[in-house]
Amino acid sequence: LVGVIQTFEFGGGDVGRGQSYVFDSIIAAVIGGILLTGGYGTILGVVLGSATYGIVTIGFFYTGWDADWAELLLGALLLLAVVANNFTRSRTIRAGRAPDEDPDPAYAQGNPDDLVASIDVEVADRTVPVLALKSVTKRFADTTAIADIDLRVYPGEVLCLLGDNGAGKSTLIKILSGVHTPSTGDVLIDGRATKLANPRDARALGIATVHQDTGTLPLMSVSRNFFLGAEPRRRVLGLRFLDFRRAAQVAVTEVRALGIRRVRKGTQLVGTLSGGERQALAIARATHFGARVLILDEPTSALGVKESAYVLRLVDAVRRRGVGVVLITHNAQHALAIADHIAVLIHGRLADYFTNGERTRDEVLNLMAGGEEMADLGLELRRPTATARPIDDPAGSPVAVPRV
Repeated sequence: LVGVIQTFEFGGGDVGRGQSYVFDSIIAAVIGGILLTGGYGTILGVVLGSATYGIVTIGFFYTGWDADWAELLLGALLLLAVVANNFTRSRTIRAGRAPDEDPDPAYAQGNPDDLVASIDVEVADRTVPVLALKSVTKRFADTTAIADIDLRVYPGEVLCLLGDNGAGKSTLIKILSGVHTPSTGDVLIDGRATKLANPRDARALGIATVHQDTGTLPLMSVSRNFFLGAEPRRRVLGLRFLDFRRAAQVAVTEVRALGIRRVRKGTQLVGTLSGGERQALAIARATHFGARVLILDEPTSALGVKESAYVLRLVDAVRRRGVGVVLITHNAQHALAIADHIAVLIHGRLADYFTNGERTRDEVLNLMAGGEEMADLGLELRRPTATARPIDDPAGSPVAVPRV
């Protein structure tokens, strides 16, 4: 922008116009409170930072200071701004709580027994799947990622996709969310064949995806994370401005409806929330914007036992709102605890599709492990004895061990 302005000012330009201002713009932004790591700052801060930097540099010019000393002092000012910004934000995050945190200790760790109130609603016709795959195959050059997949997602029900690494879960997610189009087969919405050319098409049809990393920014507020570019606006004298007050009210109402009682103001930093609470924020964001199908990609993979229970309660709450849920996981225990239907993928193919309760836990684990393929390798699924219990499996759940 400076290069364009200089070109008009001097009546001509060259490739070097404005280059000297690139570093100056970074200095002005950092002095104005923008973190070098991103995710925090305001436009007003940048304006004030630019004014401060301009006043200091012009002051050095008129006082006749040596250029080397001026650069040294500007560098010190930049360093001070970086240290101050990072210290302030890190201190807030490390505190683990916002100044307006709910003092009720029952919600401090997201106790799953106290989270979800009854929010049963009348669900649409459950006989027609809101989302379905019919004979879907996806090939990349000579590699077949998934083949002949048939799945159905009904309103107000949870479909769990179980499978080990490389089973084809990621490819299936990308087809459901519009990232990939099937090589063959159809994606059906409300029983009608539909082409999802990109993720925007999927979102427009009510298909929302919450990825494993949740896509939240720790150094930004709850309300900013909730909307992320879709903020509500208001008109003042015919001009449109962001409505921060309404954004905060909507965000707090939605996340607290899913049990995050620690959030009382939209200005609270997401970095003060636990992993399960960040998942709740991402889920609340998806359902608020009209999701009819919610795809959750390994939401409990990086969480502890209590936070995993928290997320499963959130899934139950979303289901009772009439939203169809696709839960991708490799934890059979979680699938058996929450699912209405379970699909097991092995090497890109559908090994089984059944209603929860039709298979025992041992049978589900055997399916995930490969069944006959494991036997061909000289392995079988059996319950370890008390003297041979694995260290990382104190409950003695079935595991694959060499046949002796």
